[in-house]
Order: sequence, then C-alpha cells, then structure tokens
Amino acid sequence: MKLLRAGEKGFEEYLSRIEKREGEGFSRIERTVGSILKDVRERGDRALVYYTQVFDKVRIPIRDLRVRREEIEQSYSRVPLEFTRTLEKAARRIRHFHRLGIKKSTSEFEKGIRLGRVFRPLERVGIYVPGARRLIRPRF
Repeated sequence: MKLLRAGEKGFEEYLSRIEKREGEGFSRIERTVGSILKDVRERGDRALVYYTQVFDKVRIPIRDLRVRREEIEQSYSRVPLEFTRTLEKAARRIRHFHRLGIKKSTSEFEKGIRLGRVFRPLERVGIYVPGARRLIRPRF
C-alpha cells in the first residue's frame, strides 16, 4: 500500500496519474462483471457451478450448493459450545451495527470517477473464495 500525504513531493503527480486511469479498462471490466451477474440471475445455480469451474477449475455438483439441515447440525457438534456462543454474539453485534447504518443507495461523479453505494437486502448469501479447494458452508 502506498501512503500519500498532501503537500509531499510527487503527491500531485501521483494523484493526476490515478485520476487519468479512470477509463482505462474499467468499462470492459464492468461489462464483463455485468454479463456474469446477468447470467447468474437468469441461470441461478447452474451459472454458479459453471463460473466456479471456469475461474477456479473446481467442479461442484449443484446438489452440494445447498447445505442440508443435518450437515449444519453435525457441524455444530464438532465445534466447542463456547466458540459457537462467541460467534453468535459477534453476529448479533454485527447485525445491530449495520441496522444503525442502513442508508439509501447513492451515486455521484467526481473528476470522471463514478462513486456509489447500492444497498439491498439479500435472501441468500454465497461466499466466493478464489482458488478454494474446499466448500465452506456458513450457517445463517
């Protein structure tokens, strides 16, 4: 990570270079990501399995995407109760913290750079771990 301080030698030049690169490849990346998201919206789990194979070279059967109740219960039996309680407490605190900060979606432009936030509730959550060889199954 490069640390910059306003007023230091080279600060303005470096900032200028960052501002100029705004359009360099970002629109292509946005189109690619948009295409993948559209495919996942349309084809659902089939698209997730496809992209996992394409990007991670891992084949995951569709039936393994959904965690069965028995698997969750078996997993709980292998975790110390104190650790489980600590995680549940942390989850409550995280939910509370984020409820305090619920805001509307925003979008603004500054010097040709698009900045924004999109807030929308999720029905289900998946975790993507690049290069993962194991399927991680969170509890919600």
